Amino acid sequence: MIAKPFTYVAPQKVDEAVSLLKNCLGEALVLGGGTMLVPAMTREESRPELVVDLRRIGLKGIFEERGNIIIEARASYEDVLASALIAEQAPLLVQMASGVTGGRSITGQGTLVGSAFFANPASDVPACLAALGARIRLVGADGVREVAMAEFFLGGFQTSRRQDEIGMALILPRPQGRVSTSYRKVKPSGSSWPIITVACVIEEISAGIATISLAIGGLASTPLHISATVEAVSSRAQEELVYALVSNVKSPWEDALADAEYRSRVAPAIALRVMREALGMHHG
Repeated sequence: MIAKPFTYVAPQKVDEAVSLLKNCLGEALVLGGGTMLVPAMTREESRPELVVDLRRIGLKGIFEERGNIIIEARASYEDVLASALIAEQAPLLVQMASGVTGGRSITGQGTLVGSAFFANPASDVPACLAALGARIRLVGADGVREVAMAEFFLGGFQTSRRQDEIGMALILPRPQGRVSTSYRKVKPSGSSWPIITVACVIEEISAGIATISLAIGGLASTPLHISATVEAVSSRAQEELVYALVSNVKSPWEDALADAEYRSRVAPAIALRVMREALGMHHG
């Protein structure tokens, strides 16, 4: 039960939603799928003055736009799993969405944009978006802007979204060559949040040359990401790539699920495994 009263509005147009958010004097939240917002309000971790529900605006599409893949704000994990475009062009998201904790109640309602906004360091989505080179499209009183994940995630549960902004869509660059991907996570139990997530995307540029994009979630307060163009990747080169990614983490993320020492010990091994899986599929 949500104890604190709040104003609920479900506008029909984006500009109406933006105006409501801009003019709210207290905390204003945007409701997409509601799988994280509603429980947070029930626990009184979030006490908004205003909740703006996007359900009447639409924003459920997944489509191509000028060489990019667009996943709109209210597209759920289930929508991602049902999309032939995602299966062909961004299979990493299929691997991720098929293993989201919570079953149908989450996959049918939870959204990728909502997860990005929540910015839990160890949730499934952030590392995948980093590995895919995604951007998020925001619309606010000052117009539309697109923000890369490295600039959007500011820290644990913190983003660069302004109060008057709505997340309209995720924008993924459409791969130009053959793609292989792998995704894995470490969880203490089947129903818990992940402790570490790792995503890898390998895209062939030309014969024998490929780009490796590797991202780790849950080790730091924001996703760690590294990209390298390679001709051949020896075991030593793989280890050096992972070391380069994790070596600059000064303050590993800690929460009730795992301390910094455990995360620091586990993350490199999982990252190596995921990269080798993706490389194996690329060469297979």
